Amino acid sequence: MTDDPDNTKAVLSTKFSDWGKGEDFHKIWNDLMFDSIFATDGALWHSNKDLLRDHTAKIRPTDYAVTERHVVNLLRNLSDNRPHDTLDQMDRFTLDVVSDVFFGESAGTLSTELQPVREAVEAMYTWNTQRILIGKLGSLLPGTTKASATLVDYLDRVIDQAMVVRDEESGSEIDRKTHTLLGSLIAQNVSRKRIKDSMLAILIGGKDPGSITLVWALYELARKPHIVEQLRNEIEATVGFYDLPTAGQLKQMSLLQNIIKETLRLHVPRMLRRALMARYSIADKAIVGFNIRTALNDTVLPTGGGAGGKDPIGVLKGTHIGTSTITVPYRTKLQAYNNDQAYNSIVLSYIGTQRRHDLIGPTADLFDPFRWEDWTPKLWEFLPFNHGPRICLGRNFAWMQMEYAICRIFQEFATVELLREGGQRVLGGGEEMKIKIALNTKPAEPVLLRFGKK
Repeated sequence: MTDDPDNTKAVLSTKFSDWGKGEDFHKIWNDLMFDSIFATDGALWHSNKDLLRDHTAKIRPTDYAVTERHVVNLLRNLSDNRPHDTLDQMDRFTLDVVSDVFFGESAGTLSTELQPVREAVEAMYTWNTQRILIGKLGSLLPGTTKASATLVDYLDRVIDQAMVVRDEESGSEIDRKTHTLLGSLIAQNVSRKRIKDSMLAILIGGKDPGSITLVWALYELARKPHIVEQLRNEIEATVGFYDLPTAGQLKQMSLLQNIIKETLRLHVPRMLRRALMARYSIADKAIVGFNIRTALNDTVLPTGGGAGGKDPIGVLKGTHIGTSTITVPYRTKLQAYNNDQAYNSIVLSYIGTQRRHDLIGPTADLFDPFRWEDWTPKLWEFLPFNHGPRICLGRNFAWMQMEYAICRIFQEFATVELLREGGQRVLGGGEEMKIKIALNTKPAEPVLLRFGKK
């Protein structure tokens, strides 16, 4: 187990061809990920990447208007002065935005209590995580047939709708839908199977990371009202409380940008490949999940071997390596395995790296967006979107979604309060929120927030 940036760099970049997702991963997640970019290697992975790149790497002018229409629905839901399960609301919001932007048709989850698609995806997350817990045997267990069928039915329905031009739609809306990812793939006569693979990649990669980052940001801000006040001052000075923010104005707001960076440093919403336990608090310093790579060849990592753990270490073909989302005492663990000289299982810790006191400073475990005013991490010390060939294709869109949503929320609301299940306000920040493992790292308990306009 390692939090050394050089080892992370080797797996994700300099020795990229030595590492892949592996067949076990593909079998276990096939009912959710199909043959998408998240579950494939080699030529198929490259082909999937090519299909997605042009539509995920850029922000279209219409993306802001589409996002705003769903922000309006979100703000309406949060405006009743009642506590809300904020992850639930953010998950609905990101699904509605992502489906509208890339498929041309919103899932509409913010406006209904019926959530068949979200419930199906959650069921597959939960069951497949349990399958992973038992290792290779998990690939022999069946998937969630009913949940997978619900998801497939949704995708087929959206594809069928995209093939029909509606008389009531304006010319600009028809043009927008024609140039979405789905519209473009249909126009290129891409097979329905490959279209669904691409749609699944968008749903998985676009919905959860954004919603999880947003809820962690709002959770941290609810515990630090003085930062909310400063953020509101910045918003007022830059765009005001009544006009919609432009792309340029969002980038001008340094505190807003630093809140997102700091949230991603502390709470990386990384996709999970394996979980050792269902719930852990951050203070436990334990592994809660990691994104597996499999060694495709005998290879070497730069550090971890020798008596002091500083020499190269051999890794045998077939070894699983995981990118952990939560800090662990890795260097202690490495010392315990140093006599082996070749590992069967290795874990890279992203947040282990991003919370190292020798790299970040003595306040590495604390939420402090102001640290970014005079601190810049090195490339391989901050990995919210990965680096190397598998870097997140939709990172620019994800960032836009987060900065726009946070800005609009605090244009609308002056306060945000963290509440307990019974409705009592949590004073002084309360205990650190635990984390639930189900493919991504989510808060283990509902994050109950109440937004106020004063």
